[in-house]
Amino acid sequence: MAVEVWLVRHGQTPNNITGERLYNAPLTALGRAQAGRLAVALGDQGVTSVLSSPLLRAMETGVAIAAASGLPLHVSNDLVEINRWDPYIGASAAQLRSRFPGAALERDMPADGWTYPGPEPDASAQGRIRRVVATVAALPAGSRVALVGHGTLNGRLLAAWLGAAAREGPVFTQDNACINHLTIAPGRLTLHRCNDTGHLAGIEAPPA
Repeated sequence: MAVEVWLVRHGQTPNNITGERLYNAPLTALGRAQAGRLAVALGDQGVTSVLSSPLLRAMETGVAIAAASGLPLHVSNDLVEINRWDPYIGASAAQLRSRFPGAALERDMPADGWTYPGPEPDASAQGRIRRVVATVAALPAGSRVALVGHGTLNGRLLAAWLGAAAREGPVFTQDNACINHLTIAPGRLTLHRCNDTGHLAGIEAPPA
């Protein structure tokens, strides 16, 4: 049996509106509504596990998906966005546990928050991508996993799965709260949907 993968991007953040470099921004009201639509779209797919980047926007999105599927949210450090700009520090393990009490953090999540000293070297990003691909490949046959990531990272992941070159950034456009659906089996990969936002049709930001 194959492994089913739903690779999704987080919902809208203030960065997506203003272009500011708010590296660990939470979701906007519209982003939370988009996360709710993702949760509904994936809630009847028989998802067996939900893995998320440790950035707030991804975890907020992942929590909604996990809750709709009746599952805990697992946090994977390898799913963090590829940093191209300034240094920043992510939330500490204590902060994440306080804000997301049901989430399962990786054992090596730095207590003080992981630090990016600046643009991530391509070798580092490619190493993370290979580890994510290997993690999915090692899942038991019949697994149905949702991965909650980011625009650049998800584009690079899709490129890796499909054998496309991706050293200069994302090859596949990734809109907020999009769904990519793949079936992965030994020697065969099927891409069912790429950057699908049909589940967001007619959505509007809730009133302030």
